[in-house]
Amino acid sequence: MPISQRKKGDKVSKQYKVAKSLSQAKLSKSRSKICFTVVALVLLVVVVVFITTPLGLSSGESLRTKTLRGGIPDYKQVSLLKKVSLFNLAGSVSGKKCAKFDHGDISPAEDVTSVFNCNSEAGKCRWFYPAKFFDSECGVGKEYYHLVEEIEKKRVKQKLWKGMPLIILPSASLNSEMKDMTKVRNGVPFPNHNISMTHIHKTGGTSLVAAFAEVKKKGGRANRNTVYMYGQWEREETFRRESAKLLSGAVKYKSEWKENEHTLIGVVRDPAERFISAIGQAMGGIGSRSNGVQRWLKKKCIKKTSKETLRCCVDLIKNNGTYVEIHFTPMALEVAFATMYKDIPVAIFPFKEVPTLMYELGAEPHSMKKNGKKMKTDQVLLDMSIDDYDDDILKNVCDIFRLDVVFLHHIGFQTRCDSIL
Repeated sequence: MPISQRKKGDKVSKQYKVAKSLSQAKLSKSRSKICFTVVALVLLVVVVVFITTPLGLSSGESLRTKTLRGGIPDYKQVSLLKKVSLFNLAGSVSGKKCAKFDHGDISPAEDVTSVFNCNSEAGKCRWFYPAKFFDSECGVGKEYYHLVEEIEKKRVKQKLWKGMPLIILPSASLNSEMKDMTKVRNGVPFPNHNISMTHIHKTGGTSLVAAFAEVKKKGGRANRNTVYMYGQWEREETFRRESAKLLSGAVKYKSEWKENEHTLIGVVRDPAERFISAIGQAMGGIGSRSNGVQRWLKKKCIKKTSKETLRCCVDLIKNNGTYVEIHFTPMALEVAFATMYKDIPVAIFPFKEVPTLMYELGAEPHSMKKNGKKMKTDQVLLDMSIDDYDDDILKNVCDIFRLDVVFLHHIGFQTRCDSIL
C-alpha cells in the first residue's frame, strides 16, 4: 500500500477513536445524571413519607380529627396513602402545623362569678379570638381571610363606608361605690371591673354605647375610642394609636384588674334577623340618611309586599356585596376590623342578653336609644318579619352571611342558617 494511503488510513482511524471516546464520555455523563436524579427522587419520597406518617401509625391508618368547640374540625380528615404524591407535601406540612394551632383559651376563671366570665356557669357569653379565627393558614375562618385584606385596603384608600357611622370602642371602669341612680340594681353594688365593647351594628349596640357613657354620671370612669372615621385620614392614625393602646389591655375576665386591663365584649344576632333589621336601618335609620344609599335602596327595592321587598334586598346585596352599607357588614368581620386584627379575646354575648348587659352597666334593661319601628317610613318595612322568609330567600341570606354562620357555630351559638354548614 502506498505510504500516502497508509497515512490517510491512520488519520481516519485516529478520528474514529477520538469520536468513539467522546461518545462514551457523553454516555457516561448522561448515565451519571440519570442515576443522580433517581437517587434524589428516592430520597425525596422517603422524606415525604417520613413527614406525612405520624409516629405510631402504620401505612393505611387514618389521622384522628381534632374537633374544636362548636363542632368545626381543626383540619380535614386525611388518609395515609401507601403511594405518596409529591403534591401533598405542602398540605401535609400545613396539616401537622394546624394540628397544634392555638385557637385560643376559652376556659373560665375559677375564682369569680360574673356574666362576663364566659363559659362559666354564671357566664352568658362565649370567648372568641378574631385574629386566630381568621388566621390565613390554620384559622377556622381561613377561607375568609381575603375579606380581612380587602376591608383593610378599603380603609387605607379611604373607600370604606362613606358618610356612615364611626367604628368605636366605648369603655368603662365600674366600682362598688357607684350610685344606682336608676334603681335598677335594687341595692346590689356594682362590681369592681373594667369593661369595653366593640359595637357590632344592629345588635342593640346604640343603647349599650349610651349606657357606657352614663357610667361616668354614676361615679365610674367612661371613655370612648375611635377605630375608623371616614374622611378623617389626617386624624385617623392618631386615634388609631390610642385605640391600639386600649386593645392591648384586653384580657379574659378575672377577679383582679391592672389599670390598663379590661374585658372586651360584643353582641351578636341571628344573621336572618339581623338582615331584616339592617334593611330598615339602611332605608332611613339614624346614621344612614345622608350617605345616598337610602334613596338607592328604596328606589330599587320598595315593593308592594314585605316579602317582595325582602327578596329584592337579598338579591341586591348578593349582587353588590355587603360593603354598600355598613349595617350589612358580616359580624365576624366587624369584630376583626374593630379589634385591629390583634390577638385578643372577645366576650361574645347573644342578642337576648342585651337587657342583662344594660343592667350590669346600671341602665334600664329594656330602654332603647333606637326604635326600629319609628325609623321605618314605609309600611312594607314595618310589616317585614322573619315570617317573610321562604326556603329560597333564607338560603340566599345564609349564603351571603356564611362567614357569620361559621363564626357563630364555632363559638357554639345556633342560627337559622346552620343547615348550610
